Amino acid sequence: MANILALDDNLELCKLIRTALERDGHRVETRQAGGELTEALCRWADCILLDVMMPGEDGFAVCRRIRSLTEVPILFLSARTDEAAVLEGLGIGADDFLSKPFRVAELRARVAAHLRRQSRTPAHRMVRSGVAFDLTARSAAVEGKALPLTREETEELIRKALTFSAEPPERRQARTQKFLPLYGVSVVLGLVETAAVWAVGLAGTEGAMMLLIMNVIFGIVYGAYTLFWMPETLPRYYDENHVCNFAQGAFHMHIPGVYYNNRNWLHVLKAMRVWCVVSMLLTPLCTAAAVVFEQATGWQVWGAVLIGYIASLFGAIVIPAKKYQ
Repeated sequence: MANILALDDNLELCKLIRTALERDGHRVETRQAGGELTEALCRWADCILLDVMMPGEDGFAVCRRIRSLTEVPILFLSARTDEAAVLEGLGIGADDFLSKPFRVAELRARVAAHLRRQSRTPAHRMVRSGVAFDLTARSAAVEGKALPLTREETEELIRKALTFSAEPPERRQARTQKFLPLYGVSVVLGLVETAAVWAVGLAGTEGAMMLLIMNVIFGIVYGAYTLFWMPETLPRYYDENHVCNFAQGAFHMHIPGVYYNNRNWLHVLKAMRVWCVVSMLLTPLCTAAAVVFEQATGWQVWGAVLIGYIASLFGAIVIPAKKYQ
């Protein structure tokens, strides 16, 4: 599974490319003008498809502009098949030239071949925003010139580069619009249930406070993070290596033996989102039930509730991560 970025002013062709490559499990973003290719999109992509003849900024100009931002394969799709056009395209940094009209099977095969070749790039090297990192030597360079950084500064730069995922801002905005109603309803219902449990006397002041704190931390805050801010794609480094740690700001997730990559990450994220929403709705009810059963079973019921709570959280991460790893 890879991130494919296609640029062509023909909307119908963009739809065809999206359908064909999504059939192979890839995530595909399409744009119709060169000016829409932002630096963030270029960093997000694992492979870029460019049309040559477009109004405004043509494919050659786009290739010159973005080649310093990324080392991923760039394939030209063009009706221009004359030798001069092919040589110019390859000379400015493109990796392949596919003439229009092309066969869909050939497009899929060429994209797959370039992605395989890209995956054979030494895992200790990576490029982010025009900066080349050597992870073994802990060095950084721009256009072959080493940056005058201390080892500590280089380590910090590498850490940020490894954990950075350039998700297209349009996708993040669409995700916010999609999940905001669900999140808002879940928060309101969770708080109403908490107040109801307290009002009917099924939780004392301390119990209600603990319940509210758990819902705020694990439901409201954690839920907002997974729904709105947690990236849906990981840096390609995760696909090239066995990485069992995810860190973004104050959030850290590390479970030994559980490796994250772009094959399982979206499944993990979906499971975590479901867990957060269900947690907001069920935590008050489970607390009320524990109070009722405590009279018959004693304090052990609280241990069972806590174990179940923690186990469900770890299960939401481990099960999809292992299944799709």
